[in-house]
Amino acid sequence: MPTPWTSPAAPGLYGAVTAVKPSFAAVRMDVCAFVGIAPRGPARVPRAPGTRPTEAPPFRRSIAVAVESIAEYRRLYGGFDGPGRLPYAIHTFFAQGGRRAYVVRIVHDDGGEPGLAVASGAIAGTTTAPVALLARNEGRWGNTLRAGFGFAVAPLGPCFVTPTGLSFADREPLEIGALLRLGAADQVVLACITSVRRDPDSRVSVTLDRTIPLTPTSAELVTGVIEIVDGDGNRERHTELGLAADHPRWAASVLRDASTLVYPGEALSAGLIEPLDLRRLPLAPVLPPVDAEIPQFSGGADRYTEITTGDFFDDAWLPGDPERGDGIAALAYIDDLATVIVPDLYVPEPLPSDESVRDPAPRGSPRFVACEPPPPPPTEAAAPTTGLDKLHLDPTVDLAEIVALQTAAVAAVERLGDLVLLLDVPPRLTLRQILRWRTNFHSSRVAAYHPWLYVAPDDDGRDRRISINPSAVAAGVLARQERVFGISHGPAGIHAVGVIDVAELVAADAHAELHSVGINVHLRERGGVRLSAARTLADDRAYRQLSVRRLMSLLRRTLEIQTQWAVFEPNTPQLRGDIVTGLRAYLRQLYRAGAFRGADESEGFFVRCDPRLNTRVDVDGGRMIIEIGVAPTEPLEFIVLRLVRSDDGTLAVET
Repeated sequence: MPTPWTSPAAPGLYGAVTAVKPSFAAVRMDVCAFVGIAPRGPARVPRAPGTRPTEAPPFRRSIAVAVESIAEYRRLYGGFDGPGRLPYAIHTFFAQGGRRAYVVRIVHDDGGEPGLAVASGAIAGTTTAPVALLARNEGRWGNTLRAGFGFAVAPLGPCFVTPTGLSFADREPLEIGALLRLGAADQVVLACITSVRRDPDSRVSVTLDRTIPLTPTSAELVTGVIEIVDGDGNRERHTELGLAADHPRWAASVLRDASTLVYPGEALSAGLIEPLDLRRLPLAPVLPPVDAEIPQFSGGADRYTEITTGDFFDDAWLPGDPERGDGIAALAYIDDLATVIVPDLYVPEPLPSDESVRDPAPRGSPRFVACEPPPPPPTEAAAPTTGLDKLHLDPTVDLAEIVALQTAAVAAVERLGDLVLLLDVPPRLTLRQILRWRTNFHSSRVAAYHPWLYVAPDDDGRDRRISINPSAVAAGVLARQERVFGISHGPAGIHAVGVIDVAELVAADAHAELHSVGINVHLRERGGVRLSAARTLADDRAYRQLSVRRLMSLLRRTLEIQTQWAVFEPNTPQLRGDIVTGLRAYLRQLYRAGAFRGADESEGFFVRCDPRLNTRVDVDGGRMIIEIGVAPTEPLEFIVLRLVRSDDGTLAVET
């Protein structure tokens, strides 16, 4: 790195500025991505900022959005509505201690218009033409939207008529596209500013889009106000909106870029918003009543039954493409992402339908309440409906199809780079079937979890326990351990928060077999449900521990991200020495944290960048070669206790 230099201004004594040595810091490894199905949320987003939402593609079907709490997730993606397990997986992740998650909402890829199944509506009564709006994304949720449009008025200083427009004595905050209401006696007119010139004498001259048929005695700046609410209680209020397309805060642009509830409609994107009654200003936005006979928005629809397994993938996307892809490929190029879960890749069993629970009679009630007889059982058992008909696969029958899907998910995640996919062992399999399932996966970037788990959130609207993906609990435990103890601490041995039971009990001998092949088991114990291991599905013994795999990923990411500054530096011995010094200091911190084994640092890691590696040919060719070797510490998995009987008859336990 070049040494900064301060040029002396006059003869004297000056302190030399010491060059800043390069340093390295660990990157974040506790962030998990969830790819699944939600009742609402970002999808089919226009690629270019200026693309109108009603236009044909280009648009992005899938988009990854970061959320940092369950409340933020619910605001963007809804609650527990719908047939997908995504909200339960997210809820469980944050309950274990996760702090940041990326969410990719899957919608059906039918190649149609982006506005398909998207609710639309209009605000009428305050403007000369209805203000058209579209729900931000597809889904029945958009039919609950309500919106109102109003105006705000700010008086301006004295103005004077000029041959080209108006001149104001003071430096008024006027912009091109601003709408003015000008009055004289009983006359009121509107005019839009087409140019603004600020003169040296502090006067502001503006050109208007029309001839003024009066000499104004008053001038006011008119701006718009839009208020929007949805059926989940989310509310937005956008103020100081421009009413013409040339304005810096043109209403359509603000809604397009800032709203999470609506997009501007085609007419709004191209026109001018004018008040219906020039004299009745300002008007506060008025929202239609909730129980209006004719809803303001309509046309939104949930298309769960059309979603297919192909919607999770993007076969056309390749590493190195300038933009992210769709489905799992929407997670490309996210620097802080470490793990991935696909909770709705297939549906082994449907979620129970929403049920309203009747409150029981209060205790101490003086009256008996008549009991209603239960309905007669159906004469013919109906097949359960998942709501995700094309994703329903029975593991006991369709195991080969499930394996093919999971294999495709592994390949899709591995194409994204240095990520780990947390995989779920299909439920209701025998031990022999699980062991056969295991033979299909041979990657250190995959960790498998068994069995499925039961949760029962208080506010999910279902009066039953729900089976969820065991990988969701593992992701939360992993995130918490990473944040509290660091990357080298094994992400296991922690009792799960909010998990009430396991879907299948795992016997001790079965647990031993599953552990030996790298399947991580959740065990039901007296204190709750505990994740008992953290292994990968690697064939290479060196990468069988998930903590080792993640440690190597951490090192790779740290080096790739934090050495970019050196690309255009002179390839000198000083540069190479500075980088080696910084790397040794960073690895020393990891060694002291227990990431590497060895009696001293020399046994735990080494950094080499000597002339043997960097020959004259390499240096002249602009290459710098550094060798880094580490000896990761594997987590302690077995503690042997020895029961010893002494001569005096006492018993003692020795470790």
